[in-house]
Amino acid sequence: MEDRQPTGGQTGETSWEIADWRTGELIESGTGGYEACDAAARRLDPKDTWLDIDNVPGGDISEVEPQGVPASLAEALQDWLGMSSTPDEDVVVVVRPGRPPRAVPTLPEQPEALVQLLDWRHGPHFWPAAPCVLCGTTTPLRSHAKEPVHKACAELWNS
Repeated sequence: MEDRQPTGGQTGETSWEIADWRTGELIESGTGGYEACDAAARRLDPKDTWLDIDNVPGGDISEVEPQGVPASLAEALQDWLGMSSTPDEDVVVVVRPGRPPRAVPTLPEQPEALVQLLDWRHGPHFWPAAPCVLCGTTTPLRSHAKEPVHKACAELWNS
């Protein structure tokens, strides 16, 4: 269990769930609010080795040393991903090999709605877990259009 990258938390007023960010596997769920979720996380990770993916700070991807691929290939991939001419469908083939592409969320046209999408304090954004429309891993979060999407995925999509 030490290699998990958990995500999750409150999914409703008292319900919660903890899932593996990479695999989307539901690790545990229950009720009892934040305290019960925190107790479950401490029980599941007694050595405190998990790093909640939602708490990983963003940064320049070029600062990350590539693992398992030559540095020149990693650089070429970064350039390719950064090109505006690179279609999302091509990226899906590389990022999610063997999985069919998912539809991308419908984004708001008005800037005010976009602010609400990223702010997420306006209205309910927690529903039963479903695959994120951008990365495919499980999330209880929903966009303004009620599509399952991680907040980080939505922010990356809009950046």
